[in-house]
Amino acid sequence: MKNCFALLTALGFLLAAPAQAALIVDLRFSDGSKTKPTVAGVYSIDVWAQVTGTNAIADEGLVALYGAVRSNQVNGGAILAGTSGITGNAASNANWTVTPAFGQTGTAQNATTDGIQDWGMLATNNTATIKYNTNLAGGTTAVFLNTAGQAGDVNTLANGVEFQVGTLTFTLNEADVNNAALLNASTTIDWVLPTGSFPNRHSHLIDGSATAVTSTGTYFASAPSNGVSFTANAIPEPGTLALGGVLLAGLAGWKLRRKKA
Repeated sequence: MKNCFALLTALGFLLAAPAQAALIVDLRFSDGSKTKPTVAGVYSIDVWAQVTGTNAIADEGLVALYGAVRSNQVNGGAILAGTSGITGNAASNANWTVTPAFGQTGTAQNATTDGIQDWGMLATNNTATIKYNTNLAGGTTAVFLNTAGQAGDVNTLANGVEFQVGTLTFTLNEADVNNAALLNASTTIDWVLPTGSFPNRHSHLIDGSATAVTSTGTYFASAPSNGVSFTANAIPEPGTLALGGVLLAGLAGWKLRRKKA
């Protein structure tokens, strides 16, 4: 019975433990945040590739990453259909490229029905797909934590490394701000996995040696944990403001009466 209990405990621990030996794409604004209010302007969205292994040493590497960026409206969305959306894409430093023949910058696509400009196709054999690829040794040598020339765009993780491979430009125009949005409305920007089997979706090194290539449907990076979002910057309706004023006035009167008493 004790052995059975120990086995169940160990199994529960393994099931509860975070998954390792994986690659996740994490999007962040240039200041490291995940959300912004819907204020017109030009925003930089950094693309980070997080590679984790099975040991506690930061010896993971990355060769190539394919994907696309898609917008999604939540509770009506914080951005209206118009000309806003992703307007550009660039590699983050000299170790990465989006220039053929190794990389692909991708192209603007209105892939979803919300009218917000997306970026990249989901077919990996299409030149419109985003591809961040190493710029070392003809595009075949992996980038590691100690690879020179990364300008600080690399961090250690508990079981791996994360690399900033690119930066997307998101332009939000004043005419597209949804001023009538609900307070819980948002527009999310997510990295999504491409379809098709060739070329490979991404290629990375686990624990310094074993090359890992993604198989069909292994991951899907999406908000709120892996994407970014614009949240509604709604202004309370006049009736709501009036009610708040009445409540404040009543509270002030109560305090005055209490003081006189």
